[in-house]
Amino acid sequence: MTMTLIDHIQALARQGQVEWSSHARQKCYRHNINPDAVINAIASGCELVENYPDDPRGHSCLVLTFEAGVRPLHVVLGVADPSRLVIITVYEPDPHQWIDWRVRRK
Repeated sequence: MTMTLIDHIQALARQGQVEWSSHARQKCYRHNINPDAVINAIASGCELVENYPDDPRGHSCLVLTFEAGVRPLHVVLGVADPSRLVIITVYEPDPHQWIDWRVRRK
């Protein structure tokens, strides 16, 4: 059985193979997002919202997860290195820009 991208992301999060960009840490601080809760949320369940395999900086993707099972969070992850995740940014999606947190409004 082949591991999906989400399975791989969740496995790396469970193993603690995660690196934070300074931008992502700043976003957490400014928006009262607990970094440990982000990793736990990714490890326990996330959905692929957008995949960016051709990103010039390396393969990345946008996932949806829920902090404490309640607060929706979008997390942009660098997944180019198969041995670690890079959290590029994290934010609470704006309902005026997203339908059900999963589809961009036109």
